[in-house]
Amino acid sequence: YLKRFPDVERFTVVEKKIVDSTTLDHLYDRNIIKNVDFIKLDTQGSELDILKGGEKLINEKIIGLQVEVEFKPMYKSQPLFHDIDIFLREKLGFELFDIRKSYFKYNEGRGIGPSKGQLMFGDALYFRNPYEMPQWCGCFEDEEIQNKIIMACFMGVLYGYPDYSLCLLEKAAGVNSINLEKYNKLKSFIIKDAHSIKYSFKGSDKIWNLLRIISKAFEPDTGGWSL
Repeated sequence: YLKRFPDVERFTVVEKKIVDSTTLDHLYDRNIIKNVDFIKLDTQGSELDILKGGEKLINEKIIGLQVEVEFKPMYKSQPLFHDIDIFLREKLGFELFDIRKSYFKYNEGRGIGPSKGQLMFGDALYFRNPYEMPQWCGCFEDEEIQNKIIMACFMGVLYGYPDYSLCLLEKAAGVNSINLEKYNKLKSFIIKDAHSIKYSFKGSDKIWNLLRIISKAFEPDTGGWSL
């Protein structure tokens, strides 16, 4: 399959090794890892196995995940995006928030046209539902509840989604999951960080469209979310 695209030699197997491994839940049950809020996985097709081996930890501690997913079979016998998505949504209760996508161009079109090609893989971003997270935090002590809410708000800001952070903050305040002082400070920080200048005048829409087209030429190099 990969021979349809350029640079297929980068997938050549040069060496095989057998290594010992364990699960996240094994480490969690033994307190080797404990105060974890967010997980980032990029393990070339083994992400679902890792998630299944950390189901307890993720259910009890994790507020969000960034997981590399493949849409086409880049590795033998690997799960694809829909397998991981179903597991995280239906088994662990997360919501898909965004996908940062990567493309391969067919050999025949290399160097021709726009940068997009066949959608091959990406980084999928999952958050807990902001309407349900305060209830999910209910099993924690007061200090940890606030820490989880604050960390989830920071992750929303970090990835460029202040709407998520503000929504979560309001829902948490509505059920007294965060004290008033921290609520006010955090809300002010989120709004200040998200501030942008918007110009509106005759012809501004044309300028906006031109800049949007220009930005597409640089999009593959941004590496960012919320573009």
